[in-house]
Amino acid sequence: MQLIDRWDIPSDFTDYWQSDEYVAYLESAGMHMIGSVGSRGYWITMKIFSFCKFVYADEEPSLSYIRSVTRMHGLVYWTPFRRINIPRGWNRVRRPFTTHCISKGFSNVSSDYIHVWNQRARRNIGRFFQSGCSVYEGASEEFKKGCALATFKPSFQRHYAQKVSEIPSHIRSIFICKKNDSIVGGLCVMRYANTSVHIASFLTKEGKNANAGTGLIDYWNRHAYKENLAYLHFGELGRQKIDDRTWQGFSDFKRNFIEYEVHFDDEYWRFF
Repeated sequence: MQLIDRWDIPSDFTDYWQSDEYVAYLESAGMHMIGSVGSRGYWITMKIFSFCKFVYADEEPSLSYIRSVTRMHGLVYWTPFRRINIPRGWNRVRRPFTTHCISKGFSNVSSDYIHVWNQRARRNIGRFFQSGCSVYEGASEEFKKGCALATFKPSFQRHYAQKVSEIPSHIRSIFICKKNDSIVGGLCVMRYANTSVHIASFLTKEGKNANAGTGLIDYWNRHAYKENLAYLHFGELGRQKIDDRTWQGFSDFKRNFIEYEVHFDDEYWRFF
């Protein structure tokens, strides 16, 4: 894995928060989305006060536009994607008040993807192939059924199952891992532009013992290559103090397969 600077992100790689597909999903889930391509965000109203967040966008949010949409004053947060020359008037958000994960990971799609994996992942894929498990493209009901048996908290089980069911089926792919006719793992990804992004996943105790997570990542790589995609987006990495401790273990698992990691340490705010 290589740690790269934000300005070294490939020019044709964008974050899913700035994609039409993810924005459409968020709107269908009830979020108030604002802005246009390259400068998208969301807003919520708290009685006479509004909060807006522009996520991984390089175009400076327009305060007059925000006021015209929300029709009130409030606070706006802005997380740049590649940009480092921040205009005057913006104040840096200090921890622990940041509202985003500080790292993201992605890889190029290739037929020779295993050369990117670390030694642990390479060992585990061999163990997976000897475990008797199999992976195939499944349905949201199978994901929901398996998620209820996962090792994380029930609140996460319900959240992930609902999120997967809400992603439109024409941009969603669900991979299910079974052993002896029992679901032991699942992975849901979403396609946007030239990228496939990790949306949600789970493992049961038996799935962990069988390295089902590595098997699912292997299947995802092969699937993306067949679909002629350019990038795998592994999503957020790292853990803030407010997050559950299991999040860190999940991030460490993702790093077994990631080619590039990017840090987004800065976030900015101002009143509008």
